[in-house]
Amino acid sequence: MRIPGIASLRHAALVAVLGTLALPGRGAAQDSSASGLTPAQQNTIAQLLPRARQLEAQREVTVENAESRVIIWRQILLTDPNNVEAKLGWEQARADLARAEEAEKEGRQVQAATAQQREGQLRQAETALRAKDLESADAMTSTVLAEDPTNARALSLRNTIRAAQRARAARRRFIIIGAVLVGIAVAVVVIIKKVGGKKKKSGGAAPAGGKAVLKVVDGVGRGRLVTIDHDVYRIGAAEGETDDRTNDLIISDSAAAISRMHCTILRRGKDFYLLDSSLNGTAVNGERLDRGEQFRLRDGDELILAGVSKLKFLKA
Repeated sequence: MRIPGIASLRHAALVAVLGTLALPGRGAAQDSSASGLTPAQQNTIAQLLPRARQLEAQREVTVENAESRVIIWRQILLTDPNNVEAKLGWEQARADLARAEEAEKEGRQVQAATAQQREGQLRQAETALRAKDLESADAMTSTVLAEDPTNARALSLRNTIRAAQRARAARRRFIIIGAVLVGIAVAVVVIIKKVGGKKKKSGGAAPAGGKAVLKVVDGVGRGRLVTIDHDVYRIGAAEGETDDRTNDLIISDSAAAISRMHCTILRRGKDFYLLDSSLNGTAVNGERLDRGEQFRLRDGDELILAGVSKLKFLKA
């Protein structure tokens, strides 16, 4: 014997109910005696049944839909316990409600697991940020935001990471600029030293102790400036008989008072000394030197040669 399906039973029950409701000319007593229901009960079922069928047609496996169907079918069964359609609908609604509640429970579990996973990712991102591993922290934060763009903690963490990245980039720029400037400074110093070395070589006997000049204040050649550029700088009235006796500064006078080899300025390191070898004498700042005496010169000293020529010693 073949058992009819749920759809066939529901269809048969629906046809039977509609058939009783559609019979014309029946009074309240006839309806009541035929179905065993009072007119008030039949009216209640007539009001509930369309809503139940509408929910069945939607048939969404959600807790809200299933609960509504369970309630309405239960109300119909309380009014007419023998209503086959209501029995089948109520059983189906209860089964759907159980599945919906189970799915909802699983969904909450999945959400909790997802939230826990995101929490772990954010903790790892914070640890990476503290360790200055900005790339890893940024990658983990971006993963969370891709799944949950409104996650407040992830958004705040990303802002912190961006600020740290900008600060690190600025530090790198400063380091690069500083290195370039140091390199330029070193190159300039090297160039200056090379140029200075060449100048010193081209300067002949000029030592590292500096230079000095003599200014002719009075006498022949007044206003003339000469540089003391030898360790032994000779002053006299003649050029000299040999190369080693050549005067560097020649000063002559009409009375021939200045000796042919009058005096010598000796340079020793940074100091300069005046050595008198004249016949008519040499004075410094008004004091005559003994012949053969070495006098240490200072900036601004005045040298008087034989009383006829005045020179001023100026140290550069």
